[in-house]
Amino acid sequence: MRYWQLKFDLGKAYDRINLDILKSTLKDFGLLTGTVKLIMFCVHFFSVSLLWNGLKLPVFSPTRELRQGDPLSPYLFVMCMEKLACLFNKKVSDKTWLPIHVSKGGPSISHLLFADDVLLFTKATKAQMRMLVSVLIAFCSASGLIKGEF
Repeated sequence: MRYWQLKFDLGKAYDRINLDILKSTLKDFGLLTGTVKLIMFCVHFFSVSLLWNGLKLPVFSPTRELRQGDPLSPYLFVMCMEKLACLFNKKVSDKTWLPIHVSKGGPSISHLLFADDVLLFTKATKAQMRMLVSVLIAFCSASGLIKGEF
């Protein structure tokens, strides 16, 4: 049987995470309501002031919520990607996703996530590709990682 290995690079992923999915992710992973509110406050109400040639420029607020360089953003982004991994694991446990096996009787591999890179492994069938595309479209649309068509 043939297998597919698909690699996706979620470009500018930090900048596009939807605050609603971030909030639901924090709740889904069991963070207390007060902690979720505090994190959302830190992410949403953020301002920056720059020094330019020794002069302080006026304060402004960035237009994106998660920002590269913000010490909290990598952790929050990884939690959102973990939600994607949970979707993948559900498809594998439902047996709608047919992962590859490293060796006969060995462990199976369906996906690997690293920062904004996603590697997917599955048997090479049209049905598997349609299933993967539907999962990715659903997650990316809900999370804000894509706008419009996939």
